[in-house]
Amino acid sequence: NGYIWIGNEFGVSRFSGKTFENYSMADGLSDNEVVFIKNDSKGRVWFLGFNGTVSYWYKNQFFNEHNDTLLKRIKTNYCFTDLFEDGSGRLWFFSIAISVILDGANLMFPSSKDIYQNSFLVGGKNRQIVLSRTSDHHSIFKDNRFRPTQLKYARKEGCGLVVLPDGNTLFTAT
Repeated sequence: NGYIWIGNEFGVSRFSGKTFENYSMADGLSDNEVVFIKNDSKGRVWFLGFNGTVSYWYKNQFFNEHNDTLLKRIKTNYCFTDLFEDGSGRLWFFSIAISVILDGANLMFPSSKDIYQNSFLVGGKNRQIVLSRTSDHHSIFKDNRFRPTQLKYARKEGCGLVVLPDGNTLFTAT
């Protein structure tokens, strides 16, 4: 939408190309310490707070757990570190402790067997692959079910590669 959002420990700043506007919890952010910002396909700008809460900006207004009851249930004792949107419009929130999937008005809370801590998402046309950054615990999410999978994975000095089920190779770095 033409703006650049910048997060810091005092809230967020929105840059129009000419001027900055600053926002904080007083304006509706769920936390002043914003660690991650991401747009989704519906035009929302999501903010992941260091305190484990989530908020978003939509149509010139912040939404948080006080004015969007669904956000009251998307919380962790650790901050969320990643947010991905898959090809079906589901939002995947990842932290080192839990993961949450927002599918329209429905929330899913996968178990640690389904999504291992510190994971990330690789999207596909009709399935999602959840890869762990710290273990060989990977799964495929298809038809609203998680299926553990073994993938060829090589890692050395912070870099690695994963051979996906379709034969493509994903290179990773930390």
